[in-house]
Amino acid sequence: MYIAIKLNDMDNKELRIGNLVFDLEEKENTEVIQWTFESDYFTSLKPIPLTEEWLIKFGFVVAKTRWRKGAVVLSKNDNGYLFKTTAINIKHLHQLQNLYFALTNEELTIK
Repeated sequence: MYIAIKLNDMDNKELRIGNLVFDLEEKENTEVIQWTFESDYFTSLKPIPLTEEWLIKFGFVVAKTRWRKGAVVLSKNDNGYLFKTTAINIKHLHQLQNLYFALTNEELTIK
């Protein structure tokens, strides 16, 4: 049974191993290294706001008002950053499913 826990502006179902979050107890950024169903683990985590500093750390380069890394292009707007992309080659169904989930937080399902 899976239970989603709403906490500090995010659901635990949004987290994947390897995500960076802010740990309120430790007062530092930390990487999610395990998956657990214990709600105590999630209540101390807070999402890290996306900033230009983080984009630079991840290798994005700014050109005028757009940030770019490979095929991914971000442009700043009033609600954060707008995700755009140039060509991304997808050869397999699971690649499409993973990309769709990553962008929408919803599973791609057959209707």
